[in-house]
Amino acid sequence: MKPLFYFPYATGAVFGSELKTVLAHPLASPAVGLEGFAEILCFTQTPGVPIFRDIRPLRSGHYAWIDRQGCHEQRYWALESAPHPDDLPTSVGTVRGLLDDIVRRQLIADVPVATLLSGGLDSSAVTALATEVLREQERGTLATYSIDFEGNQDNFAPTAIRPEQDTPFARLVTQHVGSDHTELLLRTDDVIKARPEVLRARDLPGFADINAAQYLLFREVKGHSTVALSGESADEIFGGYPWFFDPRMRDAPTFPWAASLAAFEPLLDPGLWQALRPREYVADRYSQAIAEVPRLAGEAPADARVREMFYLNLTRWLSMLLEFKDRMSMRVGLEVRVPFCDHRLVEYVWNTPWAFKAADGRIKGLLRDAVADLLPAAVLNRKKTSFPVSQNPAYEQALREEMRAELADPQSALRPLVRPAAVLDLVAGEQQEQAMWRSADTLSFLLQVAEWLRVYNVRIE
Repeated sequence: MKPLFYFPYATGAVFGSELKTVLAHPLASPAVGLEGFAEILCFTQTPGVPIFRDIRPLRSGHYAWIDRQGCHEQRYWALESAPHPDDLPTSVGTVRGLLDDIVRRQLIADVPVATLLSGGLDSSAVTALATEVLREQERGTLATYSIDFEGNQDNFAPTAIRPEQDTPFARLVTQHVGSDHTELLLRTDDVIKARPEVLRARDLPGFADINAAQYLLFREVKGHSTVALSGESADEIFGGYPWFFDPRMRDAPTFPWAASLAAFEPLLDPGLWQALRPREYVADRYSQAIAEVPRLAGEAPADARVREMFYLNLTRWLSMLLEFKDRMSMRVGLEVRVPFCDHRLVEYVWNTPWAFKAADGRIKGLLRDAVADLLPAAVLNRKKTSFPVSQNPAYEQALREEMRAELADPQSALRPLVRPAAVLDLVAGEQQEQAMWRSADTLSFLLQVAEWLRVYNVRIE
């Protein structure tokens, strides 16, 4: 759940929880190879693959040790596939019992504790469970926090991954459990101003607007609480994403989130694209991931494919999301705990049949049944909605103006990596948007790459 990096050299090693810690050492270099840059562009998040040359991320479930022969890694935990021993009612009860115990344990603190409440199933379940524990222990009223963006009330347009707004559901939950709720309305200027801080927090480019929103939310929470519980990873454990249900996405021989490559191909310099070979790179990394999946003997092909999807999400996608949350929260000194990442719950649900996880054809049906008595029906049956983003036209306009200025600068570190004319076409709105990837996402990512190259003196070799 927490990242660690180490840099071995001739007579020792440097290690730290952030890349900047290691980069501060005079022997470490901000050199990024083609493999490292492909990792950033393709969002593959391959365990153990470094972005900066020779600065290794310690793989999840591993420890490292250093001796006179160098640095070594050893696995201490891994998912294991086995027949599931329980029927559906027993599985529902076991999941509920685990969640009760996990939330109770993660509320242990000698500082104020809060929950991050989006109004979705996962964060709402954690909030309801936490409320019950605090009341039982007579520890007062639970503090909850949610966000929205300035202008979204007037400009919100439903999409496949964001079919509805979070705010009404977060309000419904806080009324239901009686929490002390704070809504943080994010202004466009605040999100844009937070982007440099976001880069320095993560040391790598990423989803700048989402990371900025997280950072601003965590900064607000830190003003009142030191620990917060989050609903992160329930989608990866119980199967909450569209690609678990859409056959075209589920059965495609690639990472479901690799669709973003289509947005970058016409924009990158052809020579760089050819050197990176992003599509081949993704295919290789996908094959590597599939080869790692712990198989269950005799499992039906359809169930085996779903198991593969869960493995991809748990070992690739989730690690990126957890890193985002860790970086943004630690930047302000807030400890965010993730109950759904408890290894006992992960191990149990990993082997629970897909027919149970999607009970009665419902997305995350197993989880919904496990917390059915805790939440209002509208929240319990709510559709999956991704983390909110700004739909204020002023935000995308600001990104367009910033990109024009970036490309007009002859010293721009971004210019040699892109086809400026194609990027300006995107700025002018002449490039077609992808279904799950907006023009604003592309512009925001490229602008963060430009700043990363400049601030960290990155050399792509």
